[in-house]
Amino acid sequence: DAGDYRRFEIPSLLWLIQRDFLEGRSVKEMVTDALRTVENTNGDPNVDHVNSIRQHLNSATRNYEAIGLRQPHLDRTKLCDMGSEEFDERYVQQIEQLKSIVKKLAKQSSEGKKLVTG
Repeated sequence: DAGDYRRFEIPSLLWLIQRDFLEGRSVKEMVTDALRTVENTNGDPNVDHVNSIRQHLNSATRNYEAIGLRQPHLDRTKLCDMGSEEFDERYVQQIEQLKSIVKKLAKQSSEGKKLVTG
């Protein structure tokens, strides 16, 4: 029976978006918009499938963070040859912020009612 399944809940989810433009929205607003189901007036099965994924992500995740990273350097073809000291200063700051968020989410996962691994 398709309705007879245990609900899976993700203790924490981190959306990491690497882009320099958000069209005037925050990263969290962008994720919220991306998770919103869309109308399927033409009955397109692909739209139904994507809406189903959105619904499952929304129901499985109560706690999520969203962070955006700018590009580390304008010359992406040389990134592998560069040291981190050559990266954009704001990118380096965002990486440090990302590390803090990951630590916070991992700590929450281990301090809840059940130990979450993986």
